[in-house]
Amino acid sequence: MERGHLIRRLAAFLLISAIAPVAVAAGATGLRWGLLEQGSTTPSGAQQPSGYVAVTKAQERRFSARLEPADRAALGRLNLQLTGVVAVFLDGMPCSSKLTVNHVVRTATTVTVTLHYTRPPVGVAMCVRTSTPYVVIGVSRKTFGHPAPTNVRVVAVART
Repeated sequence: MERGHLIRRLAAFLLISAIAPVAVAAGATGLRWGLLEQGSTTPSGAQQPSGYVAVTKAQERRFSARLEPADRAALGRLNLQLTGVVAVFLDGMPCSSKLTVNHVVRTATTVTVTLHYTRPPVGVAMCVRTSTPYVVIGVSRKTFGHPAPTNVRVVAVART
């Protein structure tokens, strides 16, 4: 293979690599959302963050037992005809506090929740995790789409 062919192939590869993330991002749809509840719960033993989507009471039951009683009661009063729910538990993450949800977007079957958290202060060599933080997000059913997504991808970023 000649050097010119290699250079053209490399240039084509770099161009495709640069365009692909833009195409994927263009397929993502921003959602109208708001933070409903935030708290902490008993760790589940999972090694990574977990997320749930609920547009029915049966789907809520998969995670509602992990919520604080007041948050569970508020969730029970929510009208799922108008608002879908995305619940995120930071299982398996290092000790964290002060969760802030930054973005909630949807692709075909996945909701991606991007949030930031604060690590323990400098000088804390080790923390003993006694609880897992969570957030419950309400999403407008008009922007959620039909059928509702089935997967949740959690992007948790530590503040620096």
